[in-house]
Amino acid sequence: MITALYNSVLAQTSMMPTGVPSLDLLTQLVAALGPMGFVMWLVWRTTNHTIPRLAKSFEEGVDRQRLDFRQMMTEQRADFMRELALERELRERQMDRFASATEKLAKG
Repeated sequence: MITALYNSVLAQTSMMPTGVPSLDLLTQLVAALGPMGFVMWLVWRTTNHTIPRLAKSFEEGVDRQRLDFRQMMTEQRADFMRELALERELRERQMDRFASATEKLAKG
């Protein structure tokens, strides 16, 4: 449909010697396409500019979140290991005290 419209407008107007359509041709095409041309431009703009930019922004955000999550998990693991080490030392001291108290009771 658009090709036929372009060809009919091209047949009605003259081409410039350089092979570039004249300004009249372009204005006639834009006037003939009207709202449909705007919709086609909007679809083209959305698919070529808006969606890729949004996708890139989303991927960058996800990458930042992933990095933050990994850092948080590393810190939590280190904290957990420290707490386990402290708990282990506490239990060892308790067991030593129980053993020494049991020995004292046994000696009597």
